[in-house]
Amino acid sequence: MNEVQEHQERLAAVVSQEHEYPAERFSGRGIVICAGGERYFANGYVCASVLRMHGCTLPIQFWHLGPGEMTQEMRDLVRHLDITVVDGYQVRNTYPARILNGWELKPYAIIHCPFEEVLALDADNVAVRDPEYMFDAEPYKNAGAIFWPDYQRLAPTREIWSILNLSYRDEPEVESGQIVIQKRRCWRALQVTMHLNEWSDFYYGHIHGDKETFHLVWRKLEQDYAMPDRGIYSLPGTMCQHDFEGNRLFQHRNMHKWQLNDRNERVPDFWLEDACLQFLDELRGRWSVADRSVADTHLCVLNNSIVQQRHYTYCRVGCDFRQISLLEGGDISAGDGAWEKRWTIGGTLEAPKLLIWDDHDVLCEFSYGGNMFHGQWLKNKRVPVVLLPVLPPS
Repeated sequence: MNEVQEHQERLAAVVSQEHEYPAERFSGRGIVICAGGERYFANGYVCASVLRMHGCTLPIQFWHLGPGEMTQEMRDLVRHLDITVVDGYQVRNTYPARILNGWELKPYAIIHCPFEEVLALDADNVAVRDPEYMFDAEPYKNAGAIFWPDYQRLAPTREIWSILNLSYRDEPEVESGQIVIQKRRCWRALQVTMHLNEWSDFYYGHIHGDKETFHLVWRKLEQDYAMPDRGIYSLPGTMCQHDFEGNRLFQHRNMHKWQLNDRNERVPDFWLEDACLQFLDELRGRWSVADRSVADTHLCVLNNSIVQQRHYTYCRVGCDFRQISLLEGGDISAGDGAWEKRWTIGGTLEAPKLLIWDDHDVLCEFSYGGNMFHGQWLKNKRVPVVLLPVLPPS
């Protein structure tokens, strides 16, 4: 039996189980945000602050992985927003998960948060109004779940269709920066979705992170979901999603995440940008890890040196290597089909990092030393990665 057949057997066993809904564990509505670590905490702070500014009274939970991602100071910083902080690793002691890293935490938090109806938001998502009304939308009441479209469609040649024994569907992929789910009606689908994420070391090699696990499982189980008709309205580094009437509701800054210790690029037509920057300044004034000046010359020097060098050999140690170019303005030239889309400077002023992003998230982060950048691939295999400057011919 080969690897694919083994996973097909495991999946079939999970699909065939009854998965009785534990009604006593859940009640009410709430919002879940995965906001562990300094980068995502800062974004989650802005996200939650804007929700409260709109008058949203839904309970909000920040989920993270271990004490290294959430200090007591961070917990204290969100107390005035009435946010409950949950350590996914502690929950894992009661409800085991084979793999629980970054992307896997989202379906896990949806399943194990105390709410029966859940709005899951990415930390870098900004709602332009109180989104609670989506729970009362007729399409949601009929289906029990709302997914929003992504830019792309899975090609019919993708192996994941045959792996899951699914017929090809010519429809948008799912963009999971925002998901609304009624757990009672979707419990079986959520368990199967979590199975795919628990085996992310296999499935993430065929799909991009958690987002398509929702889409494909719902199709495999012939479970209905609602999706607004209006597609993404694109702003620089931002995906705007809409409600069922076509009104803008969410602004997902998937490529232009808020930076605590660096300049934040203005995004034309981004609603509530001044308010978001004020909340970020508020956090900067209260958090001990924040730099109060945000205009450190060391970061500018590093940024300029990267742009000047431009051409690098990009090596995932033990896997592959190729040439990429880090361009001025943050774009990356890496060839057709490459996951690497943009680069930014992050980390702290004392220990800046070079971050390489895909369409949604950080793929790898690098420190500088020994005339090269060295770091780790943050998805799937988590292999060491190095960036070697390509020297001009002598």
